[in-house]
Formats: sequence, structure tokens, C-alpha cells
Amino acid sequence: MKINLVFNPALESLFKAPSQLITFDANLLISPTRFGKSINFEKYKTNWLDPIFDLFPNISIHEAVYEELVDINSKKYIDSKSSLRIHKDSSLTP
Repeated sequence: MKINLVFNPALESLFKAPSQLITFDANLLISPTRFGKSINFEKYKTNWLDPIFDLFPNISIHEAVYEELVDINSKKYIDSKSSLRIHKDSSLTP
């Protein structure tokens, strides 16, 4: 993937209208592992998840993404977010 470091219309759109619906993948919600060591979930939540959920109030995930959250901390965090929308296949197809 090439990223235009001078102008990124998608990123600009997010900052101009942070209340738009944003659909996340599971990899953004699970504390990463680097070199065989996991990042402490509380630090990940404080430094990554909380700021994102504070800035962007309309975050959504697909039901399959929710099922990918096998880490209990990630699942509890997502369950605590009453503003989070979970898309179901039945609501996305006619």
C-alpha cells in the first residue's frame, strides 16, 4: 500500500468529520504482541483505545470481528462501549 504523505483524503475526512461512522477491524482492538511480548492491555487502552473512542464517537465493528476478540480484556472493553455499533450480516444485506 502506498501512502501519500503530502495529502491523504481519507485521513483528512476523518479529522474534518470525526462523528462519521468508522468501521474497525479486530487488529485495532487487540493489544499487539511484539518480539514475543504482549503490550500491557491497560497501557494499550489508555494510550490507544480510549483516545480513539473519545475522538471518534461512531465506531463500529462487524459481528465476525467481535467473535475474533478472544482476548478477554479486549472483549470486556468493547462490551463496555455502549456507543459501539455491531454490524450483523442480516442488517447489511437485503
